[in-house]
Amino acid sequence: MILEAEVMVALPSQGFLHDYVHHAAYCTDAPAAYHVGVGLALLAQTAPVGLHASFGGVPIYTNIFVMLVGPSTDSRKSASINVGRRILRDLAPNAEAEAPGSPQGLVEGLRGNPRQLIVYEEFGAFLAQTERGQMSPIKTALNDLADAVPIGRALAKSRAGAIRDPRLSIVGGVTPDYLERHTEPVDWTGGFLSRFFTLYASRERTYDLPPGDPAGRNAAMMALKQIAQCSVYGDFNGFTQEATARWIDWNRSVTSRPRPEDVNGAVGRAPGFALKIATLLSWDYGEARSGRPWQIDLAVLEPAIRIAELHLKSVLSIGATLATSPDMRDRRTVLFAIAQHGPVGQAALITRCKMLNKRFTHVLATLQNEHLIELARTSYDAGDLYYTLSDRGRSFLQSLGVTLPPPAPLVGQPVPTFYPQITAPPPVPDLYPPMRLVVQDDY
Repeated sequence: MILEAEVMVALPSQGFLHDYVHHAAYCTDAPAAYHVGVGLALLAQTAPVGLHASFGGVPIYTNIFVMLVGPSTDSRKSASINVGRRILRDLAPNAEAEAPGSPQGLVEGLRGNPRQLIVYEEFGAFLAQTERGQMSPIKTALNDLADAVPIGRALAKSRAGAIRDPRLSIVGGVTPDYLERHTEPVDWTGGFLSRFFTLYASRERTYDLPPGDPAGRNAAMMALKQIAQCSVYGDFNGFTQEATARWIDWNRSVTSRPRPEDVNGAVGRAPGFALKIATLLSWDYGEARSGRPWQIDLAVLEPAIRIAELHLKSVLSIGATLATSPDMRDRRTVLFAIAQHGPVGQAALITRCKMLNKRFTHVLATLQNEHLIELARTSYDAGDLYYTLSDRGRSFLQSLGVTLPPPAPLVGQPVPTFYPQITAPPPVPDLYPPMRLVVQDDY
């Protein structure tokens, strides 16, 4: 998961995005990472449809799909979305579109206004609706819209045909459980979810009463209004020399990083997100609004890379624990229960995992074959056996960012007070000499 300290380091030192994140942090105790995603979506609503950078001759436009991932209620996903939502409604009431009920409704809704923002406070409900039925083709349409390619066709003589310049952005909040249960591996590997700039975080601050920031809200809204009023933009003229060297080093590092197969596509799109964010920051700072040819320099590339690293950390964390089948979800449930409560006996573990014994036995055997858990003895009683993480299991979970309790003492060390200390009985003396069997032949 992303930490607040990492977000503060990643933020640009100036501009609307910097000011908005700090303002939103006063309005809710939601993770600061969420405000970064919402702020980028707000900036995307101010950019002209023609503004873009290029990557190998392919235009990279400024619309962005953002997915906020975190526990239900506690992470305040909806609260963080609504901070930016209220600013956008006051500034441009028609910028937010209704969630479509069909693929055709999605396309037709863009005809009158190709630059829109769709908000899904409960993105998990959307994922559940699109698993099957008439809503399932909408994912294919969203793939095209994320890439800002022309979409649609003429349905009648009055229609103008395909939408040539769609610039749809999306912000959605979802829990890890919904993300698992209502998606399939193909959603990641096929490109749908990999097109979302993903931010996975949990709440670190707690407000009994949010202090609010009326002055900061007015300043953020005025700054965004000033940016939105500009319709002049220059042509993209590549990278500066210093930015080119930095880009090559970072892009190669991303390519060489190990990653779970399920999220390989999401990792591979990180450079594209960095380029998109650098373009938005150039628009935010004013370089792209000058009307002259503009370049991506280190001033926008460095924060863009740092923000893209938040996406990378998020998808790698999700990919490491992603369980898109019941078998893998049960495996994770048992492993995490042992991690948090071990050493723990089998009866207590079954109760915690709420699993039938037959199923539980198969999962335990799998984890032992993977050498992630091991049987431990906390006393000299032969029946007093408990399951605990192996060294490999601890290393595996720590590599995912899971906070683990210190390992419990086992044999040869002081035993915790909740386990009885049993002293080994003294050896029994040999009171009888060994017997010999003598066979005598009397014949």
